[in-house]
Formats: sequence, structure tokens, C-alpha cells
Amino acid sequence: MSAFTIKINDLPIEKVEFLKSVVDAAVNGRWNEFRMLADQGKSRFGMLSVNHLHHELAAPDRIDPRDEPINSQRSVWDEQMARYVGQDGWVGRALDDLTSAADREKLRRLAISRESPVLSLGSCFANNIAGVLATLGFSKVATLRVEEAVNSPGLIRRYLNPQLIPAESKNTWEERFEVRPDLLLRSLVDARLLILTFGVGLELRSTASGDMDLDAHGAMERLRSGASAFVFPTVEEQAGHIVACLDAIARHAPALPVVITLSPVPLSGYFGELNVATANALSKANLRQAIALARQARSFIYAPIYEMVSSIAPCVMNTSVWGDGKTSRHPSPALVKDICSAFVDMLGRTDATPT
Repeated sequence: MSAFTIKINDLPIEKVEFLKSVVDAAVNGRWNEFRMLADQGKSRFGMLSVNHLHHELAAPDRIDPRDEPINSQRSVWDEQMARYVGQDGWVGRALDDLTSAADREKLRRLAISRESPVLSLGSCFANNIAGVLATLGFSKVATLRVEEAVNSPGLIRRYLNPQLIPAESKNTWEERFEVRPDLLLRSLVDARLLILTFGVGLELRSTASGDMDLDAHGAMERLRSGASAFVFPTVEEQAGHIVACLDAIARHAPALPVVITLSPVPLSGYFGELNVATANALSKANLRQAIALARQARSFIYAPIYEMVSSIAPCVMNTSVWGDGKTSRHPSPALVKDICSAFVDMLGRTDATPT
């Protein structure tokens, strides 16, 4: 056996003593003890030995990289969550942290009042936001709630651009909405704020043509037979749909501020090879990336509702944030109200915040 040398000069004392024990057990053939120590080493020192970049990012101000991280939590996640856990007003602080400085400034400059017309467009979560705003004193809040299956960027794009609907699909398409698109587009002119919520990152497409399947009637039969299938558009395709939505809005109301949110509500309908939890994860990731890409092409405000509900609230509250008494898919009404209240506090109000 060739000789080898272990350089221990730069190691912490605790690690040096541990390595001595490992070497002693191996040299003297105490193999059960050696295996036990090896297992302990994986759990006690594995993170220290391989996560060099992790520690650099967790403690960028360390003078000597051999020092223990200044951040005792050892990760930027724990470090940032510590800003909220156990803190009064954590919702407002987290929302402020997640909202870009540019968006905070745009919200501050809106200067809307409780009498300002506010529109929300999307599925159930858009409806929830509008309801909370109404309870906070906004008297002119209107919602166009669409079925969840229509709440994808591609289908909302077609709703805002009716000329994109083929003549043979016009009747079945219009049956899926309670408000004609021309009425909504005209109402944008008087609105002072539009909240546009996307929730579904997949599309129902014809297997033969690859075109969107716009007819809800008999959709399950077509899915089972393979005539139609749920497809995830590329991030670039989704971003293009979002940009087209914004362009359609701007043609009718060029100065209307638009707030885009990603609904945290999971999929209610899906048929395919994936488990619905996997499909939902891919759906939300697809949309979040597309929203980020669309911001490079058009100006809008992004409200980080999805991140607040799905990532931060469960960690800070250490309890389930889901369930409104009717379904396990919706975030709790109390949490939604707290987030919307914090959002309202970010607005440049021209009147006092209602109590």
C-alpha cells in the first residue's frame, strides 16, 4: 500500500480529532467502529467539506474562507427567513423585500383612492383579490373571473384579441365567458388599475394539428382517445403570450397600470401521464419564468403573491396555509387578506387607508 499524507493544518480542531479517531480505527482493524465513525462523519462534516460556494454566499463578508460562516444558520434561506419568523408585520416586510424597488416606486406613484375603478382578470384567485380589496374599502372593484382552464397566457391572449378565434370555434369559445371581450376592453379605459392573474402554464391542444383545442365540450373524451393532450408551451411562447396580452390592453388604455400576479392555487383539472402535483409544479415554474422573461420586453408591476403563499408563509407560520373550508386548493382567506392589505399599504393612496 502506498503511503499518503493528510494535510490537517488548516482544519478545525474538532475535525482533526475526529480524523485521528477514524485513522486509529482503520489502522487497528476496528471495522465496526470505523463504519460508525464514517457514518457520523457524513452527517457532521459532509456539509462543511463540500459546500464551499454555499458558505461563501451565506457569509460573503468573511475575511478568511477557512473561518466558520458568520451566518450561524448556514444558508441564505435561513438568514432571510429569520427576518420574518416571529416578527409582527412579517407579511408587509416580506412583500416589500420580494417587490423590486422599481415596482415599489411605481405603486407609490399610482395615487389611487377607494373610489378608483379597479379591475381584476383571472380565475378564482383574481376573484379573491378583488373581494379582499372590497373589504378594505375599495368601492369600485370589478372582476372578470374565468374558468381555471382558460387562465393561461395563450387563452387570455385570445380573449383579449377576439380576431384570433377561428370562425368555426367562435360559438363554443364565447360560451366559456360570461363577459364579452369588447365590454371588458371598453371598461379598461376608465380603470385606474388592472390586476391580471395567470394560473395555468399548460394548454389543451389538438394532437393532429397542434393548434389550441378551444372547445370545452367533450374535452375528456378527446383526452382519453388521444385526439387532444395537455402540452407545456415553451417559456418563450408563454412570454410572447403575456406580451401580447399587455399590448392588447395598451391599445385600449395606454396609461393603465397593470399588476401581474401568479396564482398560487394548484391545478383543478389535469389529464395525462403526470401526477397532478408534478404537473402543477411544472405549470407554475413555466409561468414564473415566462413572467420574468416578459418583463424584459414590457413594463408592468409584478406582485409576488405566489412566492408569499407557496414559499414564505409555510416557513414563517409553520402550519398549513391552505384550505378555505370548501377546498384544500385555496390559500386561507386570512392569509390572502393580510397579503392584500400589505399590497394596499404600498399604494400611493390619496385618502386614508380604511380601517
